Amino acid sequence: MLWLLIFFLLIVAISPIMMMRQTPRQRRVSNLRSAALIQGVKVGLVSRPDGRGSGTRSEDESKQYARYWVALDEPQQLPGATLHRIDSNGWESAYPGWVWRDKPRERQADPFLVQWLRDLPDSILAMSWDGGSVGVLWSEQGEINDVALIADKLQSLKIWRQRLISSKT
Repeated sequence: MLWLLIFFLLIVAISPIMMMRQTPRQRRVSNLRSAALIQGVKVGLVSRPDGRGSGTRSEDESKQYARYWVALDEPQQLPGATLHRIDSNGWESAYPGWVWRDKPRERQADPFLVQWLRDLPDSILAMSWDGGSVGVLWSEQGEINDVALIADKLQSLKIWRQRLISSKT
């Protein structure tokens, strides 16, 4: 009986420690985010971008997505835009498979964005920019080498966006 009591107390003492261990998925995501930070890409969690401003999503209302983003060199007070392929709830775009989250001011395709979107991995769910950053929503279904690809893509998008900003000012 004494051995059973000692065994029980050991289990009670060890179980909280075992619960603090990362699962394999948590460890993989942590490694991906660390690799992104090393390459100058910041990571944050954001809500799903709803198209057409609808707030009617119930199944994924609380789901968070990882936004990998890069800050612009000189932030501006400019409106942002989001293209997503999470679903078809949005405004039609000139980019196959992508819809605008907000009503776009310009509907014509930009040659740079056509190529940029074409080369993205399928695990990228959305891309966005605002006055201070460019970013992508990533499902984090990939490996470390995908982080390098995303970092390169974000740097090229940053350069494109900064050129657009400077041409408008």
